[in-house]
Amino acid sequence: ERRKEGAALEESLARELERSFREGRIYVSGEEHELDGNRDLKTALQDAGKTLVGNLHTRFLDADKRYDFRNLTRILNPAEKKLHEVEADLDLFDSQRMLQRERPLLATVLEVLKDHEDENKPTDGASVLAFFSQIPFGWPSEIVRLTLAAALRGGAIYLELPSAQGMRQLFDYTESGTTDLFTKVNTFKGVIFRIAQTGLSVEELKAAAKLLVRLGVTDVPEAGNVIAARVREVGTRLLEAVDRARTYAGFGLPLP
Repeated sequence: ERRKEGAALEESLARELERSFREGRIYVSGEEHELDGNRDLKTALQDAGKTLVGNLHTRFLDADKRYDFRNLTRILNPAEKKLHEVEADLDLFDSQRMLQRERPLLATVLEVLKDHEDENKPTDGASVLAFFSQIPFGWPSEIVRLTLAAALRGGAIYLELPSAQGMRQLFDYTESGTTDLFTKVNTFKGVIFRIAQTGLSVEELKAAAKLLVRLGVTDVPEAGNVIAARVREVGTRLLEAVDRARTYAGFGLPLP
């Protein structure tokens, strides 16, 4: 009999607690919300939370888009030609596979990187994620990583990576292992992101790529930072060839 009384008391107490939470008023960010008992507490708090997020995270809407983080591999796949169809809601690329730098996500990320560089603030992955996770942004880590991957492919940024010989620069998004730098969050946090200096048009990028092909460089992506890196590589090889030619000429030997 006592067990029945205890169970009934427990059930009654649970009902009263639920009723007390579903009726009355809650105050969020200075605003009053009436609880009329028709909604459960979770729904009421979610509705109130939308007001709180809107008031504090005023830049959240820029990143409040549908996305699939698995598409990061498509963004960094040189065989992917329909970039404007990859994460279309994020407006990363246009139909000519050019980076849409003026769109809210990309424009904001690139502006923040430039400002941090100008102010000598850290631009490593951990610092960038921390910055965009705070007010007024509240952006998901995956959105930031997708955007930066697109910026690398589009030639707007390059990376600095730790190596046994010190920091090295990465311009070419097709380099083996680049995708892991973005998909593995702990690895991403150790990467440093730099703004690339480029202002070439689509036609100029295509012309530069064709000239490199004539010099024997194949599979050149039409991205400014990659083209710049390939030009430096070709220049180094040409200088080495000139030095060898001088050496042969100094000994009176025919050029090979």
